[in-house]
Amino acid sequence: MRKFLLAASALAALVMAAPATAADMPVKARPLPPPPPVFSWTGFYIGAHVGSAWATTESSLNSISVTQCFGAQCLPADSIGGLSIPISSHNINGFLGGVQGGYNWQFAPWGVFGIETQWSWSDLNGTTPCVVILACTTDTKWVGTLAARLGFVVDRALIYVKGGVGWAHSEYTVSLNLQPLVPISISSSVSDTRIGAMWGAGVEYAFTQNWSAKIEYDFIDFRNKDYNFAATFSEGPDSIRFDFGSTIRERVHLVKFGINYRFDFGKYPVVARY
Repeated sequence: MRKFLLAASALAALVMAAPATAADMPVKARPLPPPPPVFSWTGFYIGAHVGSAWATTESSLNSISVTQCFGAQCLPADSIGGLSIPISSHNINGFLGGVQGGYNWQFAPWGVFGIETQWSWSDLNGTTPCVVILACTTDTKWVGTLAARLGFVVDRALIYVKGGVGWAHSEYTVSLNLQPLVPISISSSVSDTRIGAMWGAGVEYAFTQNWSAKIEYDFIDFRNKDYNFAATFSEGPDSIRFDFGSTIRERVHLVKFGINYRFDFGKYPVVARY
C-alpha cells in the first residue's frame, strides 16, 4: 500500500510539472529569408542594337591601261603605272541595326573581361565627283566585329574599352554619264569584304539581374587596298577597254544603342559582396 501511494504521488507531481516544463522549452526560431542574390556580370549573353554610322573613303589613281580591239584582234595594252594621284575623298553615312553576343567573366568586384561579336546591317552610302567627269560611290552593306572587352565596375555600371578585328562588305562604283549631250553611259563596280583593326569604348548598365542596356562607339580602319575598275566602249565589232588601278582606304565610325540579356548558366559564385 505504501509503495502504491508513493507511485501515485510521483505521477501527480510529474503531471503538475509538465506544463511548466513545456513553457520553459525554447521556441524554435523562424528561418531567415535567403539573402538577395549577389549581382555578377559573369555569364553568356545575347542582345540587339540600333544606331548610326559614318565613314570616310579616300581613293587614288595608281595606273591606267588602254586596250584596243578590232574584231577578235586586240593590240598590246598601253599602260601607265607608278602613279599616286588622289581622285576622291568623300563621306558616307546611314543607319544600322543588328545583333550581338558574348561572354563576360567578372574576375574581381571591380573588373570584368569578356569576348563579344557583333553583326550590323547598314545602309552607309554616298557619292562624290572624281576625276571631274566621273562619280565615285561607296555603299557599305554590313559591318561585323569580334573583340575583347575590359571593363571597370561601378555599382551596376560597366565602363569598358574593347579592341579586335572588324569586317565590312562594301561596293565601290565609278560611273560616267554624259547623256543627253553624248550617248555614253558606263559604270564599273567592285565588291569586297574588307578586314581591319577596330577599337572602341562604351558604358553598359544592368537594370535587373539579367537585363542591361548600353551605348557604344567603335572605330574600324580598313587601311589601303588596291582594286581595278574596267570600262569598255564598243562600236560594232570594235572596242576599246580602259583599266584604272586604284587604291581605296575606308575608315568607319559606329555609334550603337543596345540591350542585352544575360543567361543564368555559365556563372561562378561570387565570394566578395559589394
